[in-house]
Amino acid sequence: MPGLDQVVTVAGFEINTMFRTRRALAVTLLYVLITLGVAALLAWLSIKIGALNLLNSTPGSGAKTASDMKHLLTTLAHGSNAGTIRHILGQPMVVIVFFTFELFFTPYLLVMVSFDMFNADVRSKFIRFQLLRASRGTMLAGKMLAHFALFMLVSAMANLVLFGYAWAKLPSFPVLRAASLLLGYWAITGVEALCYLALIALVSLLIDQGMLSMIVVTIVIYVFGLLALTSSFVHFLTPSWYRFGLFSPDAMVVTTHLLALIGFAAVFLAAGWWRLHTRDL
Repeated sequence: MPGLDQVVTVAGFEINTMFRTRRALAVTLLYVLITLGVAALLAWLSIKIGALNLLNSTPGSGAKTASDMKHLLTTLAHGSNAGTIRHILGQPMVVIVFFTFELFFTPYLLVMVSFDMFNADVRSKFIRFQLLRASRGTMLAGKMLAHFALFMLVSAMANLVLFGYAWAKLPSFPVLRAASLLLGYWAITGVEALCYLALIALVSLLIDQGMLSMIVVTIVIYVFGLLALTSSFVHFLTPSWYRFGLFSPDAMVVTTHLLALIGFAAVFLAAGWWRLHTRDL
């Protein structure tokens, strides 16, 4: 398919550019180092909590620890019901806390890598050369594919680092269950990443100044996060609110929230496509 070949070609060139400028390598290293730090902290906490519960093995012992953990996870999964909390508490702490970390940190990681997805080429006029060989729609699809593929690769590496460290440091680490959970959460995080990449692409098409677009999209993501914590109907209009449903044990709830994130991605991409097709390049 000629159209698909062009999309892959654009994506390959974009990935090559990101590695040539060393931005992708820097972010990959940063993400893996942060993951290693988080894994070490979570492994240490798991060992300490396990030791505390073992030492206090009287009836009702460890209640304060369990209560504190429940309070923390309830706060993270804002608005969740008791069934969701039980579902969260029934999973390895290393896995569920890292998943939470990824969901909340991913949008800002994407901003660091992709804030000038389009405006860098607009400023350098290189986009005119690209448009001689590919349509505007192909450019949008190719760049999105490149940035999405890079994120999924970096995220997979981070999950492997976490898994390996937890397996090595935690004697009672449930290897098979943790592997299946991490794989599922990796896919879920990818859907959220697609949504925010579409938003970043839109802002990059609306604002030609790279640093300004980075500041604006960071503020927008932060405001989305604040609005998601409100009790008004406004939170339904932000993609940030739908990540809370991703903690649910109900597959239908998770699917609905994933579809909502895909819907936001479609809206952002449609707006970006319109901007790309109507502006004079």
